[in-house]
Amino acid sequence: MQVVVTTLLLALPLLAPHQSYATWDEEKKLKIQISNAQERVNAHSLSRRISNLQSFKNRSSWENQWKTARWVVDQLEDAGLEPFIQKYQFNEKTWPNVGARLKGRKNPEQIVMLLAHLDSKAHGGGGIAPGADDNASGVAVLLEIAGILRKTALERSVYFMFFSNEEQNLAGSKHYARLAKRDSLDIRAAINLDVLGYNRPLRPISLEPVRAHSSLKYKAKSIIRMCRNYVVGIARGKDIVKLVGRDANRNLALTTSRIMGEFSGLESEAVIGEDCG
Repeated sequence: MQVVVTTLLLALPLLAPHQSYATWDEEKKLKIQISNAQERVNAHSLSRRISNLQSFKNRSSWENQWKTARWVVDQLEDAGLEPFIQKYQFNEKTWPNVGARLKGRKNPEQIVMLLAHLDSKAHGGGGIAPGADDNASGVAVLLEIAGILRKTALERSVYFMFFSNEEQNLAGSKHYARLAKRDSLDIRAAINLDVLGYNRPLRPISLEPVRAHSSLKYKAKSIIRMCRNYVVGIARGKDIVKLVGRDANRNLALTTSRIMGEFSGLESEAVIGEDCG
């Protein structure tokens, strides 16, 4: 729950006129806005949505990605938004991205994008992939943010995008990026919500992730990864949220990381590198 609330804070600092506080009054106003938004986060709806997404078993097939996309549309409509499906061609089939928009009052032409991918995939290409963490967590949080921001006065416009085929060479997001470039969208910031629900493990090994893989190679890798995460968790002492971005987005990543840490009570770390994002 704390990680989800922290992610919610990603949006609000970016909707102010600047990426950093200009005056004490602006800082105070923003803190009140964030606190009010935190109180509206519904833990039950987040858990329910993650469970619903897991029920698709593996969100990699054409059929299941379309089912997931239609489910996201229903969730956005229930939240009071007007979603749309953006279709594109990939591997000789028509695939869906899902989007929704909230118009800013002061600078509507300036856009903050909040993103999540709706597909999942098991390592090695086989086995089930319920994808609770990667990336039902991101989808559930983005839906929760959309419902809360719909009732919030926004300075800039916010675009919510749910991409298909992220695990297939980023096909859905690449299609959207081409259209955004063609239409000269004034995108001021893009925040990708991915892998938000991985908490520090309580024991070295859990059987469920091992069973999810079809090959011995990936079963062994999952065991090694779980043991490593368990040791790292003991060493670090608590969960951590990482904000990653390229050097060109350094100020955005550092400012957002600082605000997340201040309001969430979690450790927040900005990671800057050209291989990020």
